[in-house]
Amino acid sequence: MTESQITVATPNAAYEKMLPAWDLIDALRGGTSVMREAGTAFLPQEEGESNALYHSRLARTYLFPALKKSLQSLVGKVFETPVVLNQDSATEITEWTDNIDMTGRNLAVFARDLFEEALADGMVHIHVDFTKIELPENGAVLTLEDDRKIGARPYFRQIKARDVISWWSVNQGGTEKLVEVRIKKKHEKRLENGEKFLKTGFEFCGLERMSFGKKQKMKKATKYGC
Repeated sequence: MTESQITVATPNAAYEKMLPAWDLIDALRGGTSVMREAGTAFLPQEEGESNALYHSRLARTYLFPALKKSLQSLVGKVFETPVVLNQDSATEITEWTDNIDMTGRNLAVFARDLFEEALADGMVHIHVDFTKIELPENGAVLTLEDDRKIGARPYFRQIKARDVISWWSVNQGGTEKLVEVRIKKKHEKRLENGEKFLKTGFEFCGLERMSFGKKQKMKKATKYGC
């Protein structure tokens, strides 16, 4: 692949190496229906076997959900004890834990889902974001009190390992430092007739100013700010 062919949708080599393993894990967690949809990827068609016979055999093939049951069992043992904060935690943080990801999940549910993803895929990511705020047209500076009035605050986002398609780090003073991340993200869109569909775009988390120039050169894909 030449440099001109690289776009925002191009994953790095490490991601491509790990992707087949994640595909297998997703299929095992998905169960019989997902395994059947994958067809010959996980149930090869025998030499000389007609398509009709193969599809008949595929329809009779079932996947025992051993992985799913094992994950649920392991996660259940870890979270037998409720997730609690230290008694000296700030009141604001304690209140945020009731809806830690701004989608209705409390901290305990979020942590449980996160741990299950980590067990299955070997890793999972948390992106700590902040509520998007429209700045006043008159250029006025918003205060902390203004943020509280409109409910603006930090929140967690759970990001699957397979959705972080590329990352870039540099060595500074003998320490490896992450400076850019590219995240695949599906955005729900609505057509004029009211039907919904998912559109895939790519989010950029530029953690240092030096990464912005590189990002601006990439094209041929929908881009969303991080």
